[in-house]
Amino acid sequence: MTLPFGIGLGFRFDHLTVRETQDLARRSEELGYRGIWLTDSFGRDPLIHAGQLLGATSSLTVGTAVLNIHLRTPESVAGATNTLADQSDGRFVLGIGMSHPELIEDALKRTYASPVETVTQYLGAIRASLWLGPAITETPPVVLGALGPKMLEAASAHFAGAIPAQIPPELTGRARDTIGPQAWLGVKQYACLTQDHAIGLNAARARLAGTLGMRNYRRLFRSAGLTDDDFANGGSNQLCEAIVAIGPAGAIAERVGEHFAAGADHVVIEPIGAEDPHLIDAEAFEPIIDAARGQIDLC
Repeated sequence: MTLPFGIGLGFRFDHLTVRETQDLARRSEELGYRGIWLTDSFGRDPLIHAGQLLGATSSLTVGTAVLNIHLRTPESVAGATNTLADQSDGRFVLGIGMSHPELIEDALKRTYASPVETVTQYLGAIRASLWLGPAITETPPVVLGALGPKMLEAASAHFAGAIPAQIPPELTGRARDTIGPQAWLGVKQYACLTQDHAIGLNAARARLAGTLGMRNYRRLFRSAGLTDDDFANGGSNQLCEAIVAIGPAGAIAERVGEHFAAGADHVVIEPIGAEDPHLIDAEAFEPIIDAARGQIDLC
């Protein structure tokens, strides 16, 4: 089972029907995207949805980025993962993560324990789970949603790799240095395709509003040289431009290329709408990958 390289797509697809998302997956496959990644945000079950998208495509990798481990037992995840492996001939990748303490402790009233210990124990339980289905010749790779250095080290030591979200290329390079040359590294990159930079900045602020309330992300952004002043008033221009690639397709492709140059194996584009950044901009699929193909070797 092979982890994807090149460019993928990701989003919170819950504003779309299953049929609409299947159509998007087929279109992205035809355009040359290598993977599609599903979030876990109290909407459609990403494991069930992965099966629906695998059934609608023939070569596209489908992954979770990432599955919230607080919402499912490792035994149930192991069974679903093996089922998807059996269905897809190796096209499924399981990405898991800790989520954020604001959600787990404040909203769900659960304990947010030591992240490294929690995710490694969860992975061990997945691997130890009983499976009485058909023989799986090779279990799907498991990657970790990791931001900080300790989680990145855990991704390198115990997982197939890491898939951090919302990081600028500078932090992609730092992640590669941490996990070493052998582990797989995917990164998620917001993109707003627009000729009007001011509109793009407004879309970025709206999209990042929840992110800036998460202390894990604030700590991460500080490590990239941003300050508390950058978090005020919905986010400074510098912060928005660092986290969201704004502009025409060529500018977005340049950002993608910077991630690859910094050590990424796979860049997951999340194209946000300029008018409503909580909706996917499906019209951006083709111009972005065409521009990227002109600048980057996607093979």
